[in-house]
Amino acid sequence: MNSLIDKKEFQKALLDGREFLRLSVEEEVGYMEFGCGSGDVLLAAREAIGAGISNYAAFDSFQGLPKPSEQDSKGLFREGQFSFSQNEFLDNLTIHGFPMDKLDVYAGFFDATFPVAVDSIKKKNFKFFVFDCDLYSSTKEALEFFVDFFKKECIVVFDDWFSVQAINEYSGQAKAFYEFMEKHSDTLFVEWIGTYDYYGRLAGKYYHVEKI
Repeated sequence: MNSLIDKKEFQKALLDGREFLRLSVEEEVGYMEFGCGSGDVLLAAREAIGAGISNYAAFDSFQGLPKPSEQDSKGLFREGQFSFSQNEFLDNLTIHGFPMDKLDVYAGFFDATFPVAVDSIKKKNFKFFVFDCDLYSSTKEALEFFVDFFKKECIVVFDDWFSVQAINEYSGQAKAFYEFMEKHSDTLFVEWIGTYDYYGRLAGKYYHVEKI
């Protein structure tokens, strides 16, 4: 897979989220992913919870990471890292039987693609938001842009939560989410559900988010 996750551990996080929301198989909900790389994470998600997913939204520059900001850990990430072309991404999904008719792909950096996606996204019931975009800056941008699209209840997953914890406990995605929670504490209730490993090493963290 293109990110530092154990497939089974990540899938368990999604299944935990579905159970937490008490979603029935018949209830159709959307899945949104930020930073898709080769598409392996989308494939893992579809394998785990695909029976109840009506549509997928995938955001990726297909040029790798943008230039890390001063808030991102120095040296751990670099501009252009994790680059897969859009054709590589689509070919991988197609080969593995992904339901392409349910997928909307937004190719480009977030500042360009988010405004384009708004009209389509606001019509759909997204319940899963997976942040695999590595950087503090990218995570913060995605959280802030889509805060109004969080439904009554949803699950947010941070694949790279522990990537920089050895450097600073409040770095990277953790810093982005803590700042987000503080800013929106009057409108959102946030509850930690669990963590998952990358072959024995902490990797991701996932939360239940509910509008007050």
